Amino acid sequence: MADSYNNIGVVYIGKGDLENALLQYQRALEIRTRVFGSDHPLVAGSYNNIGVVYKEKGDLENALLQYQRALEIRTRVYGQEHLDVASTYNNMAIVYKSQGHYERALEYYQKSLDIKIRVVGSEHPDVAKSRNGIGNVLKRMGKPEEALVQYQKALEVFLTVYGQEHPLVADAKENIGLVYEETGVPGLLEWSVRKRRGRRRS
Repeated sequence: MADSYNNIGVVYIGKGDLENALLQYQRALEIRTRVFGSDHPLVAGSYNNIGVVYKEKGDLENALLQYQRALEIRTRVYGQEHLDVASTYNNMAIVYKSQGHYERALEYYQKSLDIKIRVVGSEHPDVAKSRNGIGNVLKRMGKPEEALVQYQKALEVFLTVYGQEHPLVADAKENIGLVYEETGVPGLLEWSVRKRRGRRRS
């Protein structure tokens, strides 16, 4: 029954019906807690899903609270070296970034990245996505050179895994291009414009 509520919540999320999604996820949480107890991965998953809804609603404090609960359970159950723990750190980093807490966002993105590298290696798309998130935070912190390093590392992985014709490759190139545009690096503005036009044609 809990899985059914959870799946219905996923459908509502896809439709943009956040209130009903939240209701279904909360029902799933109640059942899972009764059946499995409070320290179970499925309970952590429910807290994570509820956090996603609150984030989409713009209720960042409640989103953070739900993610924190998920993190506590996942850390107790799995320890630090698990992708679900990395995913929770990543979700919390997104919230901190949205709140403008860039130092804290950077800390949590880095925690997520470190776990992912240890678990799946450095040439994995999830690692590249974390680097992209770190780049976004560094750019907002006024550190374009450091952001560029992260974007370039992300691009290298995406190219290796997906090849040229992939949206994540296009996104990485656009991020690099935007840094070049905003910093006014000589000789590179034309490169960034060309890459972004190429994306629009693809």
